[in-house]
Amino acid sequence: MIWMIRLLMLEVAVSEKGWPELGLQSRKEIGAVAGAVAGRIHELRRGHLCEGSFSPASSILSQLARGQAINRLQSSEANIYWSDDRQTVFYEGRGVAVARVRAMCQALTGELEGLLHGLLFHQGVLPVPLPQLVDSMGTAQRFQQKGYSFTDHPDNARWKVGWEFLWERMLQDGQRLVKGGGSGQLEWVDQQCKAYLAREKQFLLKLMAVMHLTGGQPARSPEIGSIKVRNSVRSSRNIFVINGRVAVVTTYDKSLKRRGKTEYVFRCFPDQLSQVLVQYLVYVLPFSRVVQKTKSDFLFADGQGPWIRDQLSGALAVATAKHLGVRLTVSGWRHVAIAISDEHLRKASRVWKQEQEGGEDVEGESDGEVEQSLFEHILVRQSAHGKQTAELRYAIDAAFLNRLGPDLVSAYSQASRAWHAFLHLESKGAAAAVAVRRPASPLQPVQVKRPRLSTAMQGLQKILGPEAKPRSEGQAHALELVHSLTLQEPQIIVLGTGSGKSLLFFSVAALVSHQTVIVVVPFAALVDDLITRARGHQLTCEEWQGQRQWVLLPQLIIVSADRAVESDFLHFAKGLELNKQLAHVFFDECHVAVTDTSYRAKLRELWQLRYLNCRFTCLTATLLIALEPVLRANLLLEHAQLFRQSTMRPTTRYRVVDCHRQDVWEVAEPLIRGLPLPAGSRGVIYVRSYAHGESVAEAMDCPFYKATATDKQELLE
Repeated sequence: MIWMIRLLMLEVAVSEKGWPELGLQSRKEIGAVAGAVAGRIHELRRGHLCEGSFSPASSILSQLARGQAINRLQSSEANIYWSDDRQTVFYEGRGVAVARVRAMCQALTGELEGLLHGLLFHQGVLPVPLPQLVDSMGTAQRFQQKGYSFTDHPDNARWKVGWEFLWERMLQDGQRLVKGGGSGQLEWVDQQCKAYLAREKQFLLKLMAVMHLTGGQPARSPEIGSIKVRNSVRSSRNIFVINGRVAVVTTYDKSLKRRGKTEYVFRCFPDQLSQVLVQYLVYVLPFSRVVQKTKSDFLFADGQGPWIRDQLSGALAVATAKHLGVRLTVSGWRHVAIAISDEHLRKASRVWKQEQEGGEDVEGESDGEVEQSLFEHILVRQSAHGKQTAELRYAIDAAFLNRLGPDLVSAYSQASRAWHAFLHLESKGAAAAVAVRRPASPLQPVQVKRPRLSTAMQGLQKILGPEAKPRSEGQAHALELVHSLTLQEPQIIVLGTGSGKSLLFFSVAALVSHQTVIVVVPFAALVDDLITRARGHQLTCEEWQGQRQWVLLPQLIIVSADRAVESDFLHFAKGLELNKQLAHVFFDECHVAVTDTSYRAKLRELWQLRYLNCRFTCLTATLLIALEPVLRANLLLEHAQLFRQSTMRPTTRYRVVDCHRQDVWEVAEPLIRGLPLPAGSRGVIYVRSYAHGESVAEAMDCPFYKATATDKQELLE
């Protein structure tokens, strides 16, 4: 009601179009006088929204304040009792035996496995080795890549099987969800598809209940119902694989408004449930999304959106009524779970902490706990700041979410594992050795064999079209080098002007998936030119201008050489590398690391790029053989592989003319004009200064470009 009153007040105060019939002016009319809009809002606020203004809003605010005061002073009515042996909790008079809670969680997990087996068309699948999966919650490089999940990490590529995997299983099982159409194409059988999706919904409802029961202290309905398995455009996923367990990270917190800060809540699941959930995400979900013809990012959703209403309460009521003999909804189970936690977990594993310096010992506190608390306190004091400052400002681990550091993750994980232990559910996580036999080959649709193009040609043709070919033998060799999967040492590639150096990193970027290619360039004009050309080739390309997040991780990131040595960029790039999101680093016009360091001090620091453990390639058209060792030393490229395009020109003749202290141009001009150039041929005149070049271009009526020009190729052509 308060929010509705506020909206009405704003409409009356600063209406977009005004209400002439009510005598209310529009915002444009009110704003003709400086400060009139603000004055109008404050006038209405004082008269209608402030407590004590004798208005409806004032009365509501007074009642809210009174209610909050009463809530703080008075506790809730008692609603539980414990049996004498502390093994049965009575909630609102209904007994819930602890032993039956344990048996319920174990039975529900077994039922889930049976339902999953049916969704897999009654055929066994390879278990997913959770301890071997690579995943991260880090925010330093968290690009909200639409559709990204843990299976898209390069090290987990083996488990991105796609919908085709279950398609083959469906055909083998004889459960045809498709039939042949009149045109010879396959069509979905509507009745069979609905039956399959109904079985999946049954599985998901039970999964929702089991996750709620076994994840630790129970979440609220919106937390479970809004879990995302992959990133959307505006928000990131909630499901991660951490330390060999599936974990869910949520941000639902009723005290958020009071504190003004986002607090993350971390819950992990037992080993058996983690395996069931991952097998569903890997094998079933891609196929069911095709059958359902949806692309939802939510784990629990249907045509009406995510299940954040009463779906969890309904599923929980069914499960508890069957296994406990007591029907508990989300609210009821919350009371029961907290009661069990207080009685069987907290009292058994209470950890005392010394909150402030000089605090008295607490009875029951062990010497080890005191020493640990004191040791942490001394470390904080030695750093000359408080504990809160240390956690918020210093050494923020980029592998974790902000305000959910390793200590909190460990504590949350410990709480979840304590709950698993109470329920007698195995929860070894990464400590469990997973013995897996690799299949001879994963099931894939039968495909017609075609001549396979090299990776280099695939990249080139993705940029220039299916008929594209290298411009020269030198470019072809350079393309093979940068696309090689076996070469890991850094490379120095010297290609002449107009030989297509930029196509080397364009073609690499065209083939990356959930990764990026970084190109370091020394000139500002070249940054803009490369971005324009990359986007012209349909590549997603952005310039690095400081720590930021893109909606999608670009295929190509262009950074100026001056910014590439700054700490923000080096931290950013290192995070990409550690998260396997950095495919390649190119340094274009790398000769400047030798020729321009005298007046551009930051170029002397470009060796820091070598801290990045990824493919590294230097490109240039100008590298004298005598300067090769200097470049290697300046960029720590001692063992780099060098490829230099041949500069031999069998059809070129050289002639040396001595000017005998005459002006060079006075001697050169008649010689140049006397050259017998055939029709359609061209020549290049090299000069020593921009001013001289401009005068020569004017005298010869020909184009002129500088060494830093970005349109060299266009001018030459």
